[in-house]
Amino acid sequence: MSGKIAIEYVATADIDKGSEVYVDYGAGWDRSWRDFVRMHPYERAGYFRREMAAPEGMYPEGWLDLLAQ
Repeated sequence: MSGKIAIEYVATADIDKGSEVYVDYGAGWDRSWRDFVRMHPYERAGYFRREMAAPEGMYPEGWLDLLAQ
C-alpha cells in the first residue's frame, strides 16, 4: 500500500467544458477550518488537516476483515 488516498468523483449531470466543479466538505469541515485559523493565525493553510470518514453503512459489514475469508 502506498499510503496515498485516491478519491473518485462521479458526476450526476453532464459537465460542460470550461465549467468549474465544486466539492462541499460539509459544515464540520468549515467549523474546523475557522477554528484552525482562529487558533493559528500565522500558519500556512497547507498545514490544516481534518479527518474525513465514510458514512456508517456505506460498506458491507466485515468487508475489511481479511481473517473472515
